[in-house]
Amino acid sequence: MRETLIGPPSTARQEGAKHAPTAALDFTLDAGRIVREAVAGCFTSTSWMPHDLPEPARDAAVPCRTALAKRWNLGQIEGESARLYRGPGRAEVTVVDLFCGCGGLSLGVKQAVEAVGLRPVFLFAADSSGVALEVYRRNLRPLDSARQNVEHLIDYRLRIHGDRSLPDMASVELSGE
Repeated sequence: MRETLIGPPSTARQEGAKHAPTAALDFTLDAGRIVREAVAGCFTSTSWMPHDLPEPARDAAVPCRTALAKRWNLGQIEGESARLYRGPGRAEVTVVDLFCGCGGLSLGVKQAVEAVGLRPVFLFAADSSGVALEVYRRNLRPLDSARQNVEHLIDYRLRIHGDRSLPDMASVELSGE
């Protein structure tokens, strides 16, 4: 069974279609697993999740993509994590989250990045709430973080190649006209 949510991910590429979809999801049922193929532009990833759907009899209809997508989403809500078929040398996506809170937006970024086979690297997170930042740190493990107002992290200078910078923007008067 192979039905797609947004265009066929692999057939368009295989046939060399001029207008292959830029985003596609494909759900299939395979030996006790729901398998999801995700395509975003030139990135493709395959992941799987165990399922509790009964195996269809040989002559019975296989669950439709809607049922598989619903079960996939329910699994994620219930805490089941998707397992990626990972290849060597995955590209990285660097994430900096200012006003990070407990990390809801970054969690969505992480899931989207991993869904297409890339590896998220959380470089920096900042928030003025210590409790929210601690939750973020435990869940997403940024390389660095700061518990302070973002306003204090910015020196208001635009940098050009290394140490060279434009005039200090804090000393520039802006006209209200």
